[in-house]
Amino acid sequence: MDRISYISYVLYQSHNENLKKWALELLNGTITLREVKLKSQVAEAEIQRAELLYKNGKLDYQNVFRFVAEYMELAS
Repeated sequence: MDRISYISYVLYQSHNENLKKWALELLNGTITLREVKLKSQVAEAEIQRAELLYKNGKLDYQNVFRFVAEYMELAS
């Protein structure tokens, strides 16, 4: 799993529908991390929190894996 997958997973756990939408767009590469940060201060704060969780190893790999398997759109 890459850093973006972990960040997307954390953003998707939010109750904020915009963050959920951006999480899926980020996961699927239709938006960049920088673009999400510029969308709102809430998004920027959540990304910082997600990056800390990722760096500190506080996220469960299996949960992130299931999230990616369910929501990543594969090109055919």
